Amino acid sequence: MLVANFKGQDKDARRHNMQAALDALAEAVLLPGKGDEVFGEYLRVDRLLYNYSFFNTCLIAMQRPASRRVAALSRFDKLAKGQGHEAVKWGHEKSPKTVSPMKGTQAVWVLAPRPWEKKEKDADGNEVVTGSGMAYWAADVWAVEDLMFRDTGKPCSEDPDFLPDFVPNHGEGTVAYYANLRTWAEDQGITVEEGFTGGPAGISYGGRILERIGDPVGKKFAVLLHEVAHESLHKKDERATLPKRVKEAEAEAVAMCVCEALGFAQAEHSAAYLRNHGATKAEVLSSMKRTFDLATVLLSVVEGEEAEEAEEREAVVVNG
Repeated sequence: MLVANFKGQDKDARRHNMQAALDALAEAVLLPGKGDEVFGEYLRVDRLLYNYSFFNTCLIAMQRPASRRVAALSRFDKLAKGQGHEAVKWGHEKSPKTVSPMKGTQAVWVLAPRPWEKKEKDADGNEVVTGSGMAYWAADVWAVEDLMFRDTGKPCSEDPDFLPDFVPNHGEGTVAYYANLRTWAEDQGITVEEGFTGGPAGISYGGRILERIGDPVGKKFAVLLHEVAHESLHKKDERATLPKRVKEAEAEAVAMCVCEALGFAQAEHSAAYLRNHGATKAEVLSSMKRTFDLATVLLSVVEGEEAEEAEEREAVVVNG
């Protein structure tokens, strides 16, 4: 696991070093031997966090790889108030708070977006927008293990209600997951049927998935995940231009990421295709983000998330 520490740095240094950390991650993926392990680790880590982008998830994992929850202090304060903890005012603070960092702990740093606009005056003296964009700055968030409740003095991580389990144990069956995934796929206009495949467990034809006759549902679930990943990630143009090894590895990474999150598999994700393809660091991060985002969508689908929300997320992944 790569590690990073941005303590004591000014905002410009933090921003620079965060980008350097992401570049180091991409370089590690491209190394023979350990690359597969690094790739798999960062695809799995999102199940321990909540509501962060892929790149910020990577930054958090480098700083606090074992944390069960990371958020802004204001978010933790709101959660604690909702559970009945009393706000306490310390020193010269303007307002009382429910949680505080424990002595000796430090913040976790992420990149936060900040929109900007450039304005100029026209010939009539009116301000007009002549340019706009998005800048990123280093923002501090905190790991729940580093916080304490002010009213009790106890660590926040000792309260089971304050530390929800983002990795539920779903047991052995895949029947319901398979049914949810197949229904969702067909709602996207993808036909799923059994037939003669000539050997492979499944084939994606672009709008049609063929499953091998006679396979048990436990096997069909992982296969359907793989083929749905092809359908979502590899549209007509990409089917023609991406090397086969790239498409297969991306689809398998999605399937394995979802299966591991559900407790059904413990397989490493292969990053070898990136090395074989001669990928750049930017291409590594882009491919990891594609698989990460789609795995998140499909995990919500198989766990029974509302169809409308899943469709919206899938549209964002596919369309960018």
